Amino acid sequence: GRTGMTEPSSGIAWANRLTRMLDQVLGPERFPVDVTALALDYSRQCFSDPVTMVKGEGLRGFEGGLFRSHKGKAAWSIVYNSALPVRGRIKFVLAHEFGHYLRHRHELDEFLCSQRDMIEWDREDQARETDANQFASYLLMPIADFRRQLAGQTITLDGLAHGAERYGVSLTAAILKWLEFTEERAVLVIARDGFILWSRSSEPALRSGAYF
Repeated sequence: GRTGMTEPSSGIAWANRLTRMLDQVLGPERFPVDVTALALDYSRQCFSDPVTMVKGEGLRGFEGGLFRSHKGKAAWSIVYNSALPVRGRIKFVLAHEFGHYLRHRHELDEFLCSQRDMIEWDREDQARETDANQFASYLLMPIADFRRQLAGQTITLDGLAHGAERYGVSLTAAILKWLEFTEERAVLVIARDGFILWSRSSEPALRSGAYF
């Protein structure tokens, strides 16, 4: 990296640094974030081992990956599963892998991430995955901007869907983000065929014992 530039010590801190930069350069109506352009440009300007390729591929069983190139000079590729059905899922995957690049590329030569890695944000055994998810969520959906979008509104699925559209993410990702900062008692439950797959409660809901 550049001399004298200390690197942020968490995914959230990295996201906040890039958010400030994007706000200054592009202004408040800059959403959704163009993660591909950001990863390519920022890494080229700041690091000797930049991201030089972002592409979709048939990644069986994985949502995305980050790979060190083994030929020529030091460089990285970010790959997303081209079969992902929802465009918003792709943006989150790209941001997640860029988070691995910024935070963890000195630890491993390759990262392969599953859907479970992207959704379960607090698994103890997966500190790296949690860090990359937090980076993606704070980069794509800065809390200050999200709060402004919802100011004075009654929270409805419709309103949250507008947020998902603004940030170019899935409705699930937008709701998970909102649960992080809302003062309301709210619980998101993901169920299939009558069985709960997983759920997430807001802080106020947790405090009042509302969780599954």
